[in-house]
Amino acid sequence: MQASTNIRRSPSGRRAGRSLLLVIVAALVMAVAALLFASAGSDRASAAPQQGQVRYTVKWNPDWTGWSAHPEGGVRVAAGSWRVPAVKCGAAPIGSKAWAKSRAAVWVGMWGKFPLSSAKTWLPQIGTNSQCRNGAFAGSYAVAELHHKGQPGPKSLFDVQPGDRIRAVVVYMGREPGGELKFQALLSDEDARLRGQEWQFNDYAYSNPGVPREEAAWQGGCIVERDPETDLSWDLIPNGGLAKFPTPIQFRQGTYQQAGKYGCGVEDLKGPPGGESFKAIQEYNTLYLWAMTSDGTKNGIILAHTKVPKGVGWGGGEFPVSWGWWR
Repeated sequence: MQASTNIRRSPSGRRAGRSLLLVIVAALVMAVAALLFASAGSDRASAAPQQGQVRYTVKWNPDWTGWSAHPEGGVRVAAGSWRVPAVKCGAAPIGSKAWAKSRAAVWVGMWGKFPLSSAKTWLPQIGTNSQCRNGAFAGSYAVAELHHKGQPGPKSLFDVQPGDRIRAVVVYMGREPGGELKFQALLSDEDARLRGQEWQFNDYAYSNPGVPREEAAWQGGCIVERDPETDLSWDLIPNGGLAKFPTPIQFRQGTYQQAGKYGCGVEDLKGPPGGESFKAIQEYNTLYLWAMTSDGTKNGIILAHTKVPKGVGWGGGEFPVSWGWWR
């Protein structure tokens, strides 16, 4: 998760035909958005759910989409399972920033309470990054990071391939004698193991001393993220750093310990350790849908679509994500 970036408006002087087409397409997208996020405003809880539905709050953001949950006692474990997406590069206009650099990053992690800020929020995360550069596929790789202002950036772990089955876990281990918060990050690629390649990662990360736990282990979830360093550069297709993936990214149940128990799940810090209190993400009362829009508000163009859960129909913490322009 990166800090929010400003989205640059389209250049002036565009042809009237393109302008009209953009208005029509934007109107259609906003109509879909109205259906997806009906009864939900910025940072506002959804309407009282009907039987079998789940109550959630929408959080608008310019860079990522997905789900997170806040257990009453904080988060001990966040875990998820997915397949590395197959991205199609070159969809953006040649020479645009999105053509130069775009991605589809999928990760699990935990982070602090609201309001979020890179200066106070700590975010241990691990996942995969599928990268496009200069209109061509630049590879997919596993990546881990303890995101916070002043900390080192993401660490590349090993190469992965589109379609590989990924299981990832982040664990809050407690406070060290020196006052640091300790986190463990684990990731495995079953298909890389079968190919005889590097396939797993297990390491620890530490916050600065004295960081309140609620600034790092307050909520946990599963996220799909664009490249925040690119922006809307052309007037017709505002892809903004979104590497095209025609098939939706699915968080699905797998077979790797806790990460395989649910597509996306969280363990409550108040419960006994060892997985006894690990639950599918939608089973928690405080649930957040992260809606990605062009300006990070409910008034922006919807850039991603994330399934709204409906009880057992959502099942096991499973949900798909697709980019709004390439469904």
